[in-house]
Amino acid sequence: MARFLSEEWFTLVRGVVSASDEAAPGGGTVSVRHRVTGGPDGDVDYVVRAGAAGYSVEPGAEGPVDIEIVESYESAAAIGQGTLTPADAFAAGRLKLGGDVALLAERQADFAALGELLAPVRAVTTY
Repeated sequence: MARFLSEEWFTLVRGVVSASDEAAPGGGTVSVRHRVTGGPDGDVDYVVRAGAAGYSVEPGAEGPVDIEIVESYESAAAIGQGTLTPADAFAAGRLKLGGDVALLAERQADFAALGELLAPVRAVTTY
């Protein structure tokens, strides 16, 4: 089992997305930086990219992005487990958005597809 947002977890995620030839349904590339606060190892930043070439998920906060999401570890874990939707987290003030929020709404299908792609990782993740 890999702990959510640990190095081992990122390794599993990268393995799944690199083994997939699934392109993001939305077309052009979109990038989202997640900042997860208050986790067991402190704050964690990672960047998700979705596009015609597929997906990538990398730890760190390097480079410019289209969208920024800030959330607590508790909220990120609940979203990761499927017990909280991002929309509900946002409505409850548990998730903050920055950047091109309209693009995030437009590209929802990309991130839903990534969630499905990562189902095998969820099955071996502890939160």
